[in-house]
Amino acid sequence: MVIYISEPIKKEKNYIAKITNENNKQIRIKVPDATFISLAPLANGGRTMRIYINDTDIINTISNIDNEARQLTIENNQEWFNNNLDESTINALFRNSVNKVNNTILVLISDTNDPNIYINGIREDDFNINTIVSKTSLTLIIEAQGLMIYPKKFGIRWIVRSIYISNENSDETQENIYIDKESIEESWKSDIIEMENRLDNDILELESRIKQLNKIRSDINICYEKAIQEKTITNTWHELFSSISKRYIAYLNGTV
Repeated sequence: MVIYISEPIKKEKNYIAKITNENNKQIRIKVPDATFISLAPLANGGRTMRIYINDTDIINTISNIDNEARQLTIENNQEWFNNNLDESTINALFRNSVNKVNNTILVLISDTNDPNIYINGIREDDFNINTIVSKTSLTLIIEAQGLMIYPKKFGIRWIVRSIYISNENSDETQENIYIDKESIEESWKSDIIEMENRLDNDILELESRIKQLNKIRSDINICYEKAIQEKTITNTWHELFSSISKRYIAYLNGTV
């Protein structure tokens, strides 16, 4: 599959790049014979669903898209970010969509755009995804939401658009599914990186607010030095000090 990646756009503290196919359409893949493993909430909203893929062709298709996305990033990184990262560094930062150890993938369940859910072919708008039990067989339609670029990692985020469930196989067990130590560590590592990204953002915000406080303090001192040099307090002095006071109050209220 030929894919195209647009120039990344900054979203909050990170970047996202749109991914499309040769027809300028978002890439959607049907994943049959998948198995539900777990559902976990995300700190900033939404949930991640871990599924097992029992189809080598689907795994290869997703892996090929990963490889194209990684190569396009290597080719365009300098133009996008001007950071002089070499190819080996970019490869090390890339997160593959599928964990090849156990053929699992994390896909996003959006809080703002719920996937369509079908039970035995009938759409169920009121179905609660939280009621899906482990090892339920599913068919999913997933979409490449975009190339998500964080300070310490990047990779394709897949979002679920449709879920198909058959009651006939909801209790069916599959003995070939296992969660190994490496998979757990991979999940934890991803969570830790996400937490580090949030902490980095918080630190930047605090540093910005400290800079604002220092500027206010500097302005107050300048105002005071000017005041003691004057024999009388003028209206201009009152207006200046009032302006500084309003800035400090706005800071305290979190509006600056």
